[in-house]
Amino acid sequence: VSQSRYGVGWGIQAGHDEQGNNYQSTFGSVLGSYWIGNELWGITFGLKGSLVSRGFNAQGLRFIDQYTSTGINPTSIDPLAGANRLNQLYPDFTFGLLYESHRQDGTSVFNTNRQGLQVGAVIHHFDKSFNGQDFSVPLPMLAAHVSYKLPLPLGYYDEQESSLVLMSYVRKQGVNATLDFGGTIRYAPLSLGLFYRGLPLNKYNTTAQQDALVAVLGYENEKFKIGASYDMTVTSWSWETGGTLE
Repeated sequence: VSQSRYGVGWGIQAGHDEQGNNYQSTFGSVLGSYWIGNELWGITFGLKGSLVSRGFNAQGLRFIDQYTSTGINPTSIDPLAGANRLNQLYPDFTFGLLYESHRQDGTSVFNTNRQGLQVGAVIHHFDKSFNGQDFSVPLPMLAAHVSYKLPLPLGYYDEQESSLVLMSYVRKQGVNATLDFGGTIRYAPLSLGLFYRGLPLNKYNTTAQQDALVAVLGYENEKFKIGASYDMTVTSWSWETGGTLE
């Protein structure tokens, strides 16, 4: 990633996701951003363009219509049930906006341990709203987040970041929505966090919409960052899924 003194930044990104033999996804992206502001506040506009390749194979999968009160039907009428191999190659675009503000506390503008607020919003797959295609899921997907950083008096020197960050992140796609909220404690270069994912006040019939508790561990320095997370399911399916490690 690079950012010039004129507030223009750019970057490249690539990723691959593989879930057993049934689903594979590979993408390459180019990102661009433009920043305006000063040492106390700033607004960043971002745009991401991607080329995505996806593959799907239904072999060995069971679909929802196969589960009945008397057992499991051997066949499904789902259109994807008979798919040997489906492949897609398509462009995809995302637009985001981020507002940041920092408390004027007399420290250097390069001090990353300052108290501050972040508010952001993003619209994923926004190009799919304009081309008239019919997709199997509602598009685009909307997301927003709010975070607040509080410095902690743990560092041995001013430049060593030690802070508590409280954050919430909501996503909505069609009628479906979910919320993550929690916080992380950072004592540079390490960070530890705990989050809850779900919308417990929203209920389907009498069942609260809750998903998981998520523990996060990370390491970050000036050159790179690495992290791991573990999702512990808190629904009635917890005995079946066993959680997720990323």
